[in-house]
Amino acid sequence: MEEIEHKYVQVNRLNIHFAEIGSESSPVVVFLHGFPEIWYSWRHQMIGVAKVGFKAIAPDYRGYGLSNPPPQPEMATFADFISDLNALLDALAIPKEPGRAEADFGRLNSKTVVRNIYILFSRSEIPIANENQEIMVIDMVDSSTPLPSWFTEEDLEAYSSLYAKSGFQTALQVPY
Repeated sequence: MEEIEHKYVQVNRLNIHFAEIGSESSPVVVFLHGFPEIWYSWRHQMIGVAKVGFKAIAPDYRGYGLSNPPPQPEMATFADFISDLNALLDALAIPKEPGRAEADFGRLNSKTVVRNIYILFSRSEIPIANENQEIMVIDMVDSSTPLPSWFTEEDLEAYSSLYAKSGFQTALQVPY
């Protein structure tokens, strides 16, 4: 099996990094990360879809991982993310299929969609600050707690080295 390759494309005056694996002639699966993730979050899935005949691509958004931050990170918006993603797909000649996600959701009634989303994304307690109180969730973690078994020291090193390059400013401004 081939290895994941790292490439860059100029998008909206920024050098955007993306990882890819798979044949050039294969249908494309684009993996999009959230915060605080980077392309690396998808490495196992990328290899899996490439093994079954797809080309996998995972970009680092502006200001994340190996992609350039915008000149004014504090001005970054979600619209910039959409613009960058469209420009990346265009630069790589990847066809877009507008309406496909909506059609998939459309096969279920709205109550089922909402119920399933809330069940999926509300499995942990979220601290809620009292009035005039500030909570920094990052400070609530006991530093002696071991990493989960699925998150290795190698993973920690990969994430921390990429965030050492990009920092967190853009990522916290628009945490996708």
